[in-house]
Amino acid sequence: MEKSELEQFRKQLLQMRSALEQIEQESRENTETVELDQCRVGRLSRMDALQQQQMAFESERRRKLQLQKIEAALNRIDHDDFGYCFVCGEDIAMKRLQADPTHTKCIHCAEKHKEITIILRDTKDGQVVIRGTPPALPPSVVPLI
Repeated sequence: MEKSELEQFRKQLLQMRSALEQIEQESRENTETVELDQCRVGRLSRMDALQQQQMAFESERRRKLQLQKIEAALNRIDHDDFGYCFVCGEDIAMKRLQADPTHTKCIHCAEKHKEITIILRDTKDGQVVIRGTPPALPPSVVPLI
């Protein structure tokens, strides 16, 4: 991969990181402790506030995970490992990286991982139930896994 392409990805990743950090600062108030004063707030309002707080916690968790992926991608750029699949070592397609520069697997390895995930998810009482592979996507659909 050329230096200009790497710098373009670095710029995109830094912009993504900046946007996520800004959202995180703006949403800190949503994760504050919910006051459960029954004299001031009705039961449904408290339930709504608790639900909103939990949704804010989940959003924060996802933002932190995405920030970790961004930092890892920036680290790979610094160490000349960016754009290579962690599983097979092949180049990750440029369109795939342009869609999300935090990807660490080529499309073929990502699809294999998806099949394994589906199989592992379909367990019952410790017994693995194999349902087969997911249906093939039509050519017009580009998976971004």
